[in-house]
Amino acid sequence: MMKINIPEQTPMSMSGSSVLSSIQNNSMSTIDLMIRESLQNSLDAGIDNIGIYRSVDVNYTIGKFTKTNLTNELEGISVDLKNKIKETECSFISIEDKNTVGLNGKIKYSDAKEKYGNFRKLVYEIAKPQTKEDAGGSWGYGKTVYFRVGIGLVVFYTRFKENGEYVERLACTYIEDETKYNSLLHNIKRNNRGIAWFGDEQNGSPYPIENHDYISNFLKIFDLKCYAGRETGTKIIIPFINKKELLNDINYKKEYWNNNCFWKDNFEETLENSILQWYAPRINNKNYKEMFDKPFLKVYINNQKIKFNDDENYFFKVISELYNLALLNNYNISYNPDINHILDHDVKTVKYSKLKGQNSGSIAFCKIPIKSFELSPYTYIGIENNTSNGNRPIIGFCRKPGMIVDYQISNKWADKIPNTPEDEILIGIFVLNSNAIFKDYFKLELYIRKSEMADHNAWDDVYIEEKNYGKVVATICKNTKKIIQDSLKENELNKPRRIIGISQKLGKLFLPTIGYGSTPQTGIKPKPKERSTITRSRNGSTLKIGNVININNTLSIIDFELNLLNHNVSIDISILGIGNLNTWNNLMNKDNTIQKKAFPINIKQIQISTISINKGSNELRIPVDIKDNYLYDELEITLKGDEINNSSIVFKNHENNKILIEGKITLETHDKGFAYSIKLTKGGE
Repeated sequence: MMKINIPEQTPMSMSGSSVLSSIQNNSMSTIDLMIRESLQNSLDAGIDNIGIYRSVDVNYTIGKFTKTNLTNELEGISVDLKNKIKETECSFISIEDKNTVGLNGKIKYSDAKEKYGNFRKLVYEIAKPQTKEDAGGSWGYGKTVYFRVGIGLVVFYTRFKENGEYVERLACTYIEDETKYNSLLHNIKRNNRGIAWFGDEQNGSPYPIENHDYISNFLKIFDLKCYAGRETGTKIIIPFINKKELLNDINYKKEYWNNNCFWKDNFEETLENSILQWYAPRINNKNYKEMFDKPFLKVYINNQKIKFNDDENYFFKVISELYNLALLNNYNISYNPDINHILDHDVKTVKYSKLKGQNSGSIAFCKIPIKSFELSPYTYIGIENNTSNGNRPIIGFCRKPGMIVDYQISNKWADKIPNTPEDEILIGIFVLNSNAIFKDYFKLELYIRKSEMADHNAWDDVYIEEKNYGKVVATICKNTKKIIQDSLKENELNKPRRIIGISQKLGKLFLPTIGYGSTPQTGIKPKPKERSTITRSRNGSTLKIGNVININNTLSIIDFELNLLNHNVSIDISILGIGNLNTWNNLMNKDNTIQKKAFPINIKQIQISTISINKGSNELRIPVDIKDNYLYDELEITLKGDEINNSSIVFKNHENNKILIEGKITLETHDKGFAYSIKLTKGGE
């Protein structure tokens, strides 16, 4: 059984009621606060010299345990707690990280005069902040959210390496409002602070249990295991949670979630949405590891890895790619975002004159059709589009730790950015330049960190004695908005006029003759809502077109899947509409005859990832870049065109076996004013 230690009520000491109210955030849900705090704790504890550790892995386990198996281990409150909880089988959530340093450091006050250990700061202290410059935590109050998730009881287990040996620690902290009549600790000690620790004792002071056998048996209560081998990390276990109450809380705070919000009544899916909402920039992001030589983030729920799904999580994929754009721009590195359906995107440096080099960070933003998202983008972040005329922009902002501090559609980050039409939305991410310094060499990252509240949900200007930095945050916000406003104006002025509906016969005049066939059967652009289209030729072969990724203003990559029967098949590019009037006039000679110019869309390359030939179970996978001709077994692939450019890909099946071909087509567009389609025709048509 764990021994109980109840501290005396002393002047200026922290009480349980004050701990539970220390985060003054009534607008953010308990789930959101827990996710933000737990992931940031794990990332702050990531092993800096990553070596083989390329990621910090965090797993949220939601499960059941038998009440008495836990209450029997808690001295002093065992009977009262058992009577207070009516259910026999109770719910818990465990937050486990790996590839982190664990809760190391000294425990005793006498040993920790110079520096508190991580275990002591998390378990036995309040308001002992992180000291790492790039840490997400700052005030030391964020961890108090754990005591609000359940009934106030939290279990801490950790394993770390010290002096070449692995050390394990286990302890519990219980926090309650000592002013309430049904206080559990009141029956044990009248003059108590509403705080108790469970574990071992040394000289009357609380101390964690370090016996491996006891720790292993205790964790079995929750069907959890100790770390083993070279593993280090921390498990935070919160028993007696009420999933329904936690869901009611987040659904109330995010009142604009509607009935189409598929996760709102499912605890695990709500956790996933919250994780993606705040940490999309860090999840599976290897660019972060390369830039800072620090681990990227992997997150699991019940051991199932969270990934960016093209449909359900597409909004967060956009957030992640915009973060990469802005982050790398801070270091003058170009990046091609992997975002489908994008209309326009840009990335700019946001200047602040009182910084050396004036680079305060970067804003990356894009416009995307609303129909590209499975739900309204505002639904994913629980914000109402508070306008009846078009769509408000969504602007997020963050610093080096990579957690989105907040999303805004008005206020100081977005209030003067104009609305977009109802069929599209502007999304932007500002990333602070963590290397920026003021002219007196004080770091901008530290200034912003000081400006954050305990729950890190806002940036506000702060006064630093004897410093004259000006209105840093206000100016960054103002300059960010001006960049977006100027870009929107410039794009509007330079936007090409399209002439849609001109006879396709005009288009044929520009096409090389090789492989050119009948009227196109399907179009990819300008219908970004279609994530895949299927075309069938007369011989039964089918072409499936998937995602279209815009690499830059001229290059696009198209995923395709071709089911090829035993006939020749060709894929052609053809014109759907003609570009702007200037382009049209430039293509005409003075006598109104057609100039012999390159077709505005060119097949630059085809990359084959899979060739599956229908010979029983035989499947051959090969990465091949094709720039002219390629022969594989029964399959011949030829990239054809004229002396100016390529306009078709010809696939020839010389045998009677069905062949599945998967790959990517790279298109080079010389005039964005032209729309195009991809069509499938039988060879020779």
